[in-house]
This record gives sequence, structure tokens and C-alpha cells, in this order.
Amino acid sequence: MGEGCTSCRDACPKNRGIKPIVVFRPPRELLHPSLLDVFAMTDEQWESGYAATLMGFFLMDKKYLQRNAAIGLGNFRDERAVPVLARVLDRGDEAVRAYAAWALGNIGGRTAAAHLSAAGDREGNAQVREEIGLAREAARR
Repeated sequence: MGEGCTSCRDACPKNRGIKPIVVFRPPRELLHPSLLDVFAMTDEQWESGYAATLMGFFLMDKKYLQRNAAIGLGNFRDERAVPVLARVLDRGDEAVRAYAAWALGNIGGRTAAAHLSAAGDREGNAQVREEIGLAREAARR
């Protein structure tokens, strides 16, 4: 695999003959962030780490990285993610809350279902509430 920001530059056919950048070595945590740690990231950590990378360019805001982390955690179906996703569902950004609900539904189980039920009762955003309802059904399967 490539070197973060230099991969596209080096692979693009339009750049044939351009000398590859070999001195840039992004920190491992930028290339392979812990999905659980992404939710604890501060704005300062986003700005000093990811915002200056192509990930920051394409995602533009840490909430989109967090949304992607929620999707990944839901796809992994690892029950260790339930407490973190429950916190996000309780007080995260609207866009991230909906994906945290989906992830909890995908992980399933009694604990995830209980968090979804509690969140559904207090959620003010109609779209997030709808996602919580769908996730509650999925968690029961």
C-alpha cells in the first residue's frame, strides 16, 4: 500500500516520469486510526493531524471520519464498540448519531437494543429517530 498523500500522486499516469516522494512518512495513526479512538478526537487533534491530509481534504470535517468509523464498527459487529457507540448516540453530531444507531443495530444484542430504546425516547431529530427505529428492529434479530 502507499504512503498516504503521495500514493495518488505516484500512481497517476499523468505523473509518469515524476520522481516519487520518498521522504514523507505519515504517522501510523493517521493511516490506520483506531476506530474507537476516532470518537474521542478533539477538534485540535483533527486540525493538527487529519485536516492537513488528503483525508481531511476529502472528508472536510471530523464528523465524517467519525461517521465512517461508526460504519466500520457496525460492519465488524464487535460488541466492544457498543459503549462507545452508545455515547455517540447520546451526545454526538446529528450525522454521526444516525450512523451510530445503524451500527448498534448491526451489532445487535440486548445491550445495544437497550441503548437504542433509550435514545429513541429522547431523540429530537426525526431522521435520527427513524434510523434508531430501524436499528432497534435489526438489533432484535
